[in-house]
Amino acid sequence: MARIAKIIAKLVAVVVVLAALLVGGIEFMSWRASRDVKRIVAGLPRGTPYAEVVAKLGEPSVSYSKPEEVAHYGTQKDPQFVESAVLHKFVRRGPPYVWVLIYTDRESKAVLLADWETM
Repeated sequence: MARIAKIIAKLVAVVVVLAALLVGGIEFMSWRASRDVKRIVAGLPRGTPYAEVVAKLGEPSVSYSKPEEVAHYGTQKDPQFVESAVLHKFVRRGPPYVWVLIYTDRESKAVLLADWETM
């Protein structure tokens, strides 16, 4: 009976250690992704030409030009802002996968705002 208890205790200890490693790994990957995407967003200040954005990030996964779509799919909800903006969503490959959101001016095609959100 004592032998079975030792085996069960070792098995529980192994499961706990593996769970802790898994949680730690997920937290590390999330921290790293957040750091990377913040660096990307900081490197795209207001006024950056859209061509430079595409050169850095590649083609967007999706773009929204209708104000209601910009408000729905983006992080900015201000009606005046979304009227003058086009939203381009770029994917940062993961895990975890993160959207890099680039709002550009409809006329000048320059960056109005760079933001991000998790998928």
